Amino acid sequence: MRTPVIIVFASLVFLTAAAQRAAALGVTPLVLELRSGGEGRTAQIVVNNDSATDIPVELSIERVELDENGGQHSTPAKVDFVVVPPMRLIPPHGKQVFKIQWAGAPLLKSQSYSFLVLQPHVKLPDAQSGVQLDFQFQVLVYVAPPSGTRTLDVLSSSVTAVNGKRYASLSVGNSGNVHAFLGDATITLSSGSWKRTLLPMDIQKSIGVGTVQPDKKRRFTLPLELPSEVSSLNASISYSGAFH
Repeated sequence: MRTPVIIVFASLVFLTAAAQRAAALGVTPLVLELRSGGEGRTAQIVVNNDSATDIPVELSIERVELDENGGQHSTPAKVDFVVVPPMRLIPPHGKQVFKIQWAGAPLLKSQSYSFLVLQPHVKLPDAQSGVQLDFQFQVLVYVAPPSGTRTLDVLSSSVTAVNGKRYASLSVGNSGNVHAFLGDATITLSSGSWKRTLLPMDIQKSIGVGTVQPDKKRRFTLPLELPSEVSSLNASISYSGAFH
């Protein structure tokens, strides 16, 4: 009988024995920014094994394009980077540093990547029962041009109903050539005498980094339930995403 596979993502909360094993594998950082020219073309991903068993780990790389609603469209992109080592067996209570380096030419616009830190599937003998665990952690890697700008502009704002509650919905655009993060912005919403401000920490708790790729727009539902008297919204963004 075929052994079932459980895929465990780093963003989930684990409540089972499988979760306890997954928690023994730690990955840092989860977001990296690189340059495609000059300094800053290299970075490191550190994987810690806090368990009492050996864990094989490898890196898989995909280029990611985001649509307006945040949907991901991925394509393999192994040739865009040099990864050393590409795979390693990490001993109990040990760690491995994976060095990554941009291998392409200098870019004109930022590109977004997903580095998947995987525990490869190991086929068990037919007579052996049990659950095969495949751990998968995602590291977001952004590769920017040697120089450029990133912006966040409000394109529209509206009131959106979600499960019977009313929230602020915001469409934002990035007219620069470098990726921007809504999670680094401060957003002010107003309607008549009503006014509220969302700080970066408020936004990050709900939507994470909130990537807006160059020359693209994204629509976000903000973590703020609106009072009944608010029927329309004005919105402004204060964004200090300077790129040096």
